[in-house]
Amino acid sequence: KAYKSIIDSFDKQFDGDERLKNLDTERLKVLLSHAKLPFSDKNTALLKETDIYADYLLFHRLDFFENKQSSYFTKAEVAEKILSSNKFTLEQRNELLSIVPENILMGSPMLANIAIDILSNSDMGTLKENTIIELLQKADNKAKRVRLVASMIDFFDYDFSKIEELLRMLGGKYQEMTKAFSRVTLTGNDWNISLASALSRKGFISYSKDEDGKIRISTKN
Repeated sequence: KAYKSIIDSFDKQFDGDERLKNLDTERLKVLLSHAKLPFSDKNTALLKETDIYADYLLFHRLDFFENKQSSYFTKAEVAEKILSSNKFTLEQRNELLSIVPENILMGSPMLANIAIDILSNSDMGTLKENTIIELLQKADNKAKRVRLVASMIDFFDYDFSKIEELLRMLGGKYQEMTKAFSRVTLTGNDWNISLASALSRKGFISYSKDEDGKIRISTKN
């Protein structure tokens, strides 16, 4: 509290000051919240090594987005915080997703979940098809994975063999749909309905929804 009071009493900003490295996280957060850490190449380089780096980028979100570059994404945790932030629109997050280095993008299941959620709800052409498939394999959120497959089927206009490959990646009952003349029952939630609708549009299945909310699926070949 005393530290905050002192900060309010002076106008000095810290730009590339090496002493910032020696401050604990809470004091750095106070400096940031009081606009004492301007957005600059020097501060970006210094703060990359601190726990407030993602907060720094979000605090200066306008400058950050205007000057966005791959080097700003230093690790998966930074990308997770940036790409899940409601400080950016969905379209902006999609644009930021496109510049995250691939080795970092594959850095955690959580980041993969965030990435495929963005892709399912915006322009899937942001990333290469192979990268999207790798993200599908890395992600561990069932609902987001199923929604992504539904979106991929529509966006890439896949043939039956590619659809079967994706269903096998989903595993479980979804994999059962790759078998000829199979009958599969799924819970009637929104992601399963989106998948069934996409498969039906391709002529891969026929389906109906029962009064009890279950989706009854029949494969056609």
